[in-house]
Amino acid sequence: MMKAGYARIDITPEKSMKMAGYDRRSGRSAGVLDPLYVSVVVIGNETPDIAVCSFDLLGVDMEFCSEFRQLVSNSTGIPERHVIVCATHTHSGPSGIYAGRVDYDREYVKRLISKGTTAVKYAVADFSDANISYLPLKIKGIASLRNTGRLHNSESYGMDAGVVLFTREKGPIRICKFTCHPTVLNEQNMLYSRDLPGAAARFMDGGESTVFLNGPCADLSTRFTRRGSNPQELARLGRLWADAVNGLCKDIPGDKSVSVNEHSNNSINVYNSKVYLPGRTGLSSKDRLNWMKELEERIINTPDEEEKREYLSRLAVLERGEYTSCKGREINIDLVDLSCIVLLCLPVELGSETGAEFRLLMENELKRPAFIVCYAGGYEGYIPSGEPLTIESSYEDFASPYSREAKSILLNELDKLLKYVKGKVESV
Repeated sequence: MMKAGYARIDITPEKSMKMAGYDRRSGRSAGVLDPLYVSVVVIGNETPDIAVCSFDLLGVDMEFCSEFRQLVSNSTGIPERHVIVCATHTHSGPSGIYAGRVDYDREYVKRLISKGTTAVKYAVADFSDANISYLPLKIKGIASLRNTGRLHNSESYGMDAGVVLFTREKGPIRICKFTCHPTVLNEQNMLYSRDLPGAAARFMDGGESTVFLNGPCADLSTRFTRRGSNPQELARLGRLWADAVNGLCKDIPGDKSVSVNEHSNNSINVYNSKVYLPGRTGLSSKDRLNWMKELEERIINTPDEEEKREYLSRLAVLERGEYTSCKGREINIDLVDLSCIVLLCLPVELGSETGAEFRLLMENELKRPAFIVCYAGGYEGYIPSGEPLTIESSYEDFASPYSREAKSILLNELDKLLKYVKGKVESV
């Protein structure tokens, strides 16, 4: 019998801090629109074996994850590599959370780690028998391609929003996936907010017992679906998401769910791997200045505000300083096997097409539903599309620290890991 437990704790800063998420935002927070949380679900058979911890932050770096995992393991006995640490990627949370940056706030980070560890302890105390089901879901009208959304019918794009449901006598727990930049609130907003997940939780039945995990959304946002950037619009989109989840979970129709009981091996496992991704080549100072001049001219001459926003975002990357070559990085890959579904957890941002390619590989190899969790185990930037970098490239390719070979290298490493996992499962 599988078991699960849940807890969440408020992590909203008790002081005014700089806000994270937008290059062109300045100033400090001016209050709270809705609280930020760390939400935790622990999962296991006889004892808690996995903790999935989601922080309402822009991201969590590798130093944070390492320290947090160690403290959780020492406090609960859950193995360090079984502690999955994620961020919802809200752009209305505090800055100061990345080690090594000028605004790093060690005091607040220590508070985050302490509160997160306490949340895991509370979730362990809540641990009880549960049936687990996966319910696939796509919701239209929330997300669309943020670079080319106007060229397509943005209202027809289906946001991947599958639900992992733990049914218990003590009350249900949900893991709600979403694939969208939570950026309904723009750079003018100076209030702390979870953004989309917070608004959805407010209208969801049992929203206070829900863990939100963000997926491959590097090129997905509400840019072409929102009708404004304010609390009222946030509530509209949040209710749209919540209504779809409430309807899906109300009766748990058997033809729409995948139950753990459909699999002969109902044990849960975590598999870990590492892969080195080479860094980008960069631009010469001359090319960088020429591209900046071209983008500035387009911004002046473009009447369309959303197209102008895209040019501004590319320009902001080049304005950060010399667009030099970057060193390669070794990143972690965590694969969580929950029997009825497999979660791939990555410390990077994937585009929607890349995410779909990775997911198809997982489902073809393991013959089970899969979803990808980004901003997990660290924050290591965008994985580029694989196309050569030009002035017409997307913001995501501009901002990536990796060479265009990174995508294929990561995909090959995933393929190796999946073959290993498939062999382990088939031998049971």
